[in-house]
Amino acid sequence: VLEQGEKVFEGTPEDAVNHYNRIIAAEDDREAAQSPQREHYSFGNHRVEILSADVRGERSGGNVVSAGEPLTVSLVCRANEAVEDMTAGFVVRDRFGQDIYGCNSFYLQQPLPMGEGRVGTIEFSFPAELAPGRYTLSAALHSREDHLENCYHWCDNITDFEVAGVIGAVFSGVCRLPTAVRYRVDD
Repeated sequence: VLEQGEKVFEGTPEDAVNHYNRIIAAEDDREAAQSPQREHYSFGNHRVEILSADVRGERSGGNVVSAGEPLTVSLVCRANEAVEDMTAGFVVRDRFGQDIYGCNSFYLQQPLPMGEGRVGTIEFSFPAELAPGRYTLSAALHSREDHLENCYHWCDNITDFEVAGVIGAVFSGVCRLPTAVRYRVDD
């Protein structure tokens, strides 16, 4: 891979494409730093609060990942009151603000009780089977299935990440779905 006429990377074609995409992502980051940021806002009764959120790729170690790379979403939370029925969740949105994927601990049948004054970290792991591009992450703490009845803390656009490059088969569209192909010749 060449950058401004200098060799900056040498390796397999897949690794070279991923390195090139990370260079492009860094240029996009510089452009994004010069443009207005997405608004971050939060609401809720604050019985439990989200202190921070982070998105990290297993291979990249940062928030610029490749499609197919295992990804971890971490939420650090503090209980201002004891809660027995806490659900933690997140939603990934594309650059147009459209919901791409969301999940929560209630759907995964994972109870998350927290004692008053306790601080805890909740981690969600999944493969980033998303098309290259910029994404934001919103996170929520609430009771039961969704935040509509008892919202402890909702943080819209709390963090962001970028998918740059692809591990494995290239695809088109918003996400990669598990796909198999079979071929047979009929006589």
